[in-house]
Amino acid sequence: MELSNSVEWSHTKGEYIMKRNTAIRIAMRLAAVVPVAVTLFFVVRAPSAMAQEAPRYEVFAGYGFVRPEGGQASLNGWHGSFAANANNWLGLAMELSGQYGSQSLAVTDASGRVTNVNSTVNFHSLGFGPRFTYRTDRLSPFAHVLVGVSRGNWLRPAIVAGAETSFAAAIGGGFDTKVKEHIGIRIIQAEYVRTHFGSSQQKSVRIATGVIYSF
Repeated sequence: MELSNSVEWSHTKGEYIMKRNTAIRIAMRLAAVVPVAVTLFFVVRAPSAMAQEAPRYEVFAGYGFVRPEGGQASLNGWHGSFAANANNWLGLAMELSGQYGSQSLAVTDASGRVTNVNSTVNFHSLGFGPRFTYRTDRLSPFAHVLVGVSRGNWLRPAIVAGAETSFAAAIGGGFDTKVKEHIGIRIIQAEYVRTHFGSSQQKSVRIATGVIYSF
């Protein structure tokens, strides 16, 4: 009976891991596809991009997800932004985000043996850059390029504890939809992010969704 329960638990765990990995692969594909889709939309529709009036300012707040290259972590948290629009297609965006969770790190001990250690970690990022938007009554795709800083804080265990600040750059885009006057939904925002913690560069996928207030 104990053996049967063990097999059943392993089977359930395996299904969970497969479903989680499938969801992660979908998220990473979205991060690659969304900027391309937005760019194509701009190319096709750019001549008529003067049709919709833009708000002076836009504030976004919602859920944020980060997946580093290699899958060492899946971090959840929040994402916010403030954009000031110069006209109906060009604005300056400031983005701030924080994600939290655990990350698997490779650690080499005194004997040269490499082991994986699960570390409690959080990342906070701040970026600035131009945003390009094609506005319609309902759907408004956008693209942006951001540069700024990212702060990583590895809390425990003690062998990997520490904090570091890195230059960060992000390229991406997304789709907003208008719900009513002043209120909208960011259906998805997907970005490719590069940082430089330690002696190597990191590539991450960052995804966000939430609510927009414009005025």
